Amino acid sequence: MSTPGVRIRLVVYAPHGGAALTLLEKIRAGLPAADVSELRPLELGAVEAGGAQAKAFDYNSKMQLKGQTLEWVFAACDGAVQSMNARQALLKGVHGVLLFASTAADPSNLESSLQGDFDQLAGKNYALVVVAEDAAAAKGHLHLVPTAEAAFMQKELMKAALKVAAASM
Repeated sequence: MSTPGVRIRLVVYAPHGGAALTLLEKIRAGLPAADVSELRPLELGAVEAGGAQAKAFDYNSKMQLKGQTLEWVFAACDGAVQSMNARQALLKGVHGVLLFASTAADPSNLESSLQGDFDQLAGKNYALVVVAEDAAAAKGHLHLVPTAEAAFMQKELMKAALKVAAASM
């Protein structure tokens, strides 16, 4: 009998600009080719005026959490996700978010959406890692600088999400 797997959903989100999809492609390129799926469009429903675009891929790692194999789903979105259906398609069931923030309002807006739409709290149901020049924009969440390598960002997001997932198991 095989051990059931745990799917950990991670989202790279850039509400202003195009950093998230570029980073997603770099993260995918840095993982073993045999362990990742093809990059695929992620349907968010009707595209908002902000031009939100999203993609995703699966990563079947050899890692385990409490005896269960981990399957990772990486998704990324560039542009504002305004409608509730689009937010649900992108963020429902998320375990970790890597947010490219330009101001302290960006983490607050994301947290508000996750709390309002899904009753999820940062640090309790999901990990929030903020990528910003200024550490103050992270508002107490884990902070990374935009010049960090894609592999480093990926590992920090995975570690943060694992802490939250392990605490809830």
